[in-house]
Amino acid sequence: MQDQTKELPKNIKEILSALKESPAFAMSRGGRELFHTNFIAFILEQTTDTKNQKAYIQTVKEAFLSSFFGENAPKNVLVLREKSNLDLIVIPVDDMPQLILDKELDGLMEIKENELNICVVEAKLKSIPTLEQLDRYSKKLKNSLSIDLHDDDSKSKLVIKTEKQLKVRNTLTIKSNSHSKTFQFKKINFKCLLLAPESFLIKALDDPKNKNTWSNLSWESLLSNLEKNSESHHNNDESLKLDVFVSDYILSTQLVVELISIVTKYVDDFMGSASSITLNELYNFTTHSSFKKLKLHDLVGKVAYEYLAKKIFESLKSENKSMMSYLAFMTNSTPGFQVEFILSDGKNESGIGVQLQGKDYRHYVRRNFIDEKNPLLKIINPDNSRAEDNSLAKWIKSGENEGKGDNEFKKFHVDKFLYKSRNVGGLKYDDLCQAIENSLKISEPGKLLKKILSGK
Repeated sequence: MQDQTKELPKNIKEILSALKESPAFAMSRGGRELFHTNFIAFILEQTTDTKNQKAYIQTVKEAFLSSFFGENAPKNVLVLREKSNLDLIVIPVDDMPQLILDKELDGLMEIKENELNICVVEAKLKSIPTLEQLDRYSKKLKNSLSIDLHDDDSKSKLVIKTEKQLKVRNTLTIKSNSHSKTFQFKKINFKCLLLAPESFLIKALDDPKNKNTWSNLSWESLLSNLEKNSESHHNNDESLKLDVFVSDYILSTQLVVELISIVTKYVDDFMGSASSITLNELYNFTTHSSFKKLKLHDLVGKVAYEYLAKKIFESLKSENKSMMSYLAFMTNSTPGFQVEFILSDGKNESGIGVQLQGKDYRHYVRRNFIDEKNPLLKIINPDNSRAEDNSLAKWIKSGENEGKGDNEFKKFHVDKFLYKSRNVGGLKYDDLCQAIENSLKISEPGKLLKKILSGK
């Protein structure tokens, strides 16, 4: 049982105390990143006839839009949420009222002399982004985007074409059941923003030589801009509640971002060269009962273990690193991560690697195929005729195990996940890194995999 007797630092207790009183934080628990993108879209889509309220809403909108677009920010936008796996697509519509007003579409093409700058926002708060993920999104934007405008049967679509090979390109078309309207621009540009805490930002995006279409925007700078602009137009009319909620949203999100910063700093301390912190202490910190009471343990645990996994993965040295991947997870309220070699014969996939769940260290093989004759099974079976080449046969011996992993490989989900495990809570960071490095070296497929997959 974990030791929960150690008190959390004063700054964390103050953050938790303030969050406990926040309505905005309470509403964000169900889907943290989705809550924030929904809130941003809500503000950007707001209009009202109440004079004072309209001025306040416009000020908050301007703060968001200036953070997204810069100095020449539009006043009116169309906001698309969770379309084509993109968190937010923000389209300026100051000279395209047909996109936001219920006007009949004339079917004609309207030629614009200006460029259209569309902002795409990928919001991260609980998970750490990767360049590979952003590159996948960039590839989508190079092709035609066809987006359903409504989640119903209206068949309304927005089609954006930017491909160089098209005769008619740089067009934006809105389609309804029987009508359409097309706008052609001098050029259509996508400004792609990674919105994440400072510690999650990808430094490579700030490199002047970076050819990636993405750039960084920290939650810290966005919230600071919101706070500065909203306070200058804060309304004292108690009947107007939106300003009160926005203020609470800004404060609660600042506190969550500050907590994330503290968590990553704790992991940095764990990784320090002179650190005395053990994995036990890291685990006890991330699963502290005070976090659980506010349903924050999932965020704290996921952030800590994913940040740790990223740092460990970056430090690994392997000639087959292109075959490797890592991911973090939460299972039964316990944080963890895994680093594995991905094995594929073109039809079936399997993985062999190391998993750390809490303080439970596992060597495992996973497989998502059913064919019992599949050649990849030769890697899984430690008793096959090629045991001298088989890395699993060299894994944790029974005498070194505690608890689950005594003599046999344990099975999870029938036999699709086989593993041996032991408790490594007493390890410090350097020892943990060395253990993972050694485990991956002896589990590296290398020649054995090539022989098996070639049938030779």
